[in-house]
Amino acid sequence: MDFEIRKDQKPQGRKKPTRERAAYFQLMQQGYSSREACRIVGIDVRTGKTWRNGRHAHKGREKAAPPIYQEAPPSSGPSRYLG
Repeated sequence: MDFEIRKDQKPQGRKKPTRERAAYFQLMQQGYSSREACRIVGIDVRTGKTWRNGRHAHKGREKAAPPIYQEAPPSSGPSRYLG
C-alpha cells in the first residue's frame, strides 16, 4: 500500500479526508481492527467509528448520516436454507 502515516497529526479542518477514508476501509477489509486501521491512517478512533457506523442526530445541531461503507448483502438467496 502506498499510504503512510501523516507526520502532522493536527486537525485538518474542513478538508475532506478521502484518501484516509479509502485507506481505512481497505485496511478493514484486509482484517485489521478498527483501532489499528485508525492508527495506521492517522485518524481518531471516533472518526473511524463514525465512518463505519454512521452518525446519529444530536438535538437539532447535526443531521443523522448513514454509514459511509455498507457491505453488499449476499446475492445467493436466503441464507436460512441450506440449499
